[in-house]
Amino acid sequence: MTPGVPFPLGVWTEQGRIHAAIEYRGEKALYMRLFDLKDRGKKLDLPFPMDKGLGYVYAMTIEGIDPHSYGYCFLAGGQEFMDPYAVRTAGNEKWGDNKAIALFPRKREEAAGLRLLPYASLIEGESTFGAHSNEIRRPYNETILYLIHVRGFTKHKSSGVKHPGTFEGVAEKIPYIKSLGVNAVELMPPYDFNEVMPEPVYLTEAEAQEGMKSGAVKKRRINYWGFTGGNYFTPKNSYAAGGDGPASFKAMVEAFHKADIEVIVDFYFAPEACASFVLFCLYHWLLIYGVDGFRVMGEKVPVGMIMSDPYLSKTKIFFENAPEGDALTHSNKNIAVINRAYQTDMRKFLKGDEDMLHPFTFHLLEHPEEYSLINFMASYDGLCMYDMVCYDQKHNEANGENNRDGTDYNYSWNCGVEGPTKRKAINALRMEQLRNAFTFLMLSQGVPEIKAGDEFLHSQKGNNNAYCQDNSITYLNWENVEKYSEMVEFVRKLISFRKAHPVFHSREKKRMMDSLSCGYPDISFHGDQAWAPRFDNFFRHIGVLFAGAYEKNGEGVCDGDFYMASNMHWQSRRFALPNPPAGKQWVQAFSTLTGFKNERRPIEGSSFLVNCRSIRVLMTVEKGPDFAAAPDRDA
Repeated sequence: MTPGVPFPLGVWTEQGRIHAAIEYRGEKALYMRLFDLKDRGKKLDLPFPMDKGLGYVYAMTIEGIDPHSYGYCFLAGGQEFMDPYAVRTAGNEKWGDNKAIALFPRKREEAAGLRLLPYASLIEGESTFGAHSNEIRRPYNETILYLIHVRGFTKHKSSGVKHPGTFEGVAEKIPYIKSLGVNAVELMPPYDFNEVMPEPVYLTEAEAQEGMKSGAVKKRRINYWGFTGGNYFTPKNSYAAGGDGPASFKAMVEAFHKADIEVIVDFYFAPEACASFVLFCLYHWLLIYGVDGFRVMGEKVPVGMIMSDPYLSKTKIFFENAPEGDALTHSNKNIAVINRAYQTDMRKFLKGDEDMLHPFTFHLLEHPEEYSLINFMASYDGLCMYDMVCYDQKHNEANGENNRDGTDYNYSWNCGVEGPTKRKAINALRMEQLRNAFTFLMLSQGVPEIKAGDEFLHSQKGNNNAYCQDNSITYLNWENVEKYSEMVEFVRKLISFRKAHPVFHSREKKRMMDSLSCGYPDISFHGDQAWAPRFDNFFRHIGVLFAGAYEKNGEGVCDGDFYMASNMHWQSRRFALPNPPAGKQWVQAFSTLTGFKNERRPIEGSSFLVNCRSIRVLMTVEKGPDFAAAPDRDA
């Protein structure tokens, strides 16, 4: 053992030598504890040279040890702690049974990340430094996001995959994901978080005992979502079919890239994670695993440093809140913000709340110049989309907290009955409300994100905080893909419609001006009268005209004109129809009442009817014979 190299932090092997460097601010002696991989009871403690530190970083080089035979952790004051920069772990291959140790990486390049608390392993495969070259780098305005929980996505027996609940299982579903039109997936934490958690301290002893008797509370509950600290530098071994998280995750990313689908990964950083640690972690997943972006969460995320970092300057970064300060410029094209206000206001408008036209039109066109927005109608927290139209209240009793957890503000409407019902009229209304919600999402200017399973009506039985539900509440039932095939097909066509028409995903912000002197502004509002919208607090319907002259498709051809008539009132409304450009006529593109079945039917006259709680989208085409004398099935 000799004094070592203090940078980079972590452990790596090089030409038969083991290098270790760690940040330590204590005063007691610091050791590297080695574990015999064949007999965990055999331990060897190697002391760091405490008089040779660089600041709070201590390092040593070890020779004469076979790294393939040992795992390691660190030891100070009789307390073991994990190497926060460990790139590979062992002992945590089984979900719900975390006894991890860190393993030694084989190459220095593979240690360019972080490792954390159990024990670490010393063995790593061949270096893949440079995997970042696989990045797709699709512009935000062309991105369709799909939010996935790795375990819950395929754990249900109906998934039909060879390895349920794993990275391999997700990869097996790529053909389905691709068929939807999705071109980017966001994975809830795939790093090695500890899923076993103690009972919450806010339960009284009596409540905990009663909950355990009833089965609502287990002795050791599961942290299903994973938004906690963990071994940040290594993919989760229990998400891998063979227990090798790094290899399985790497193969999954390569499979997604082969299908031209980007991979965004979620990270929650604990408050004690310093800025350099966060940056090194992101570098590691970018360079070693070739991911395309990150959703970065935590109370003390170094937003400014991430935004100004040259290595991350072309990598998608999602923040929870809009960044501010000197780092915010018009060149931050890789930055996006999770738009929670979108969900709240769009749900209010959907269920017909008063005075929501201003928020609705604002979010429909919202497009900041400095960053992009991630829009969603449902996410991992809160009611999923189907429950949004089935429940007025949360139903979190199964969480064991007497229904006190989770938000009380769901902005949902059960359409007349709480929970499942056999009443056909209510179920039909729920389906139409869901089509309305998907239409809002896909025709808004921000980046749309669908929570996996919402397109085939996954229900959490009204649970809006399923953080500890590792069961059928959160597992997706894939039988619903066939059962609700009409909704799945509607979402597919809606995504295709958005992709085909750039007016709904513009690169630049709409100006509401006729800057081309073509006779139409890029966006205009209408209602009972053309060009004279009403935003009174009791109005719940409005028409939006998108002028195609301002947007061109991939072939350089101007898009068509579109008129989106949204009526969230409980009564039908008649909309004035603006005159189309010379030589053009209005036809129906689709509606949320009849889907895409009534498309291309000419709309004649100066007005048209929009049914209660429905949307009709019209488009202009070259004027031709009246080829559709068929009745207007949407009226």
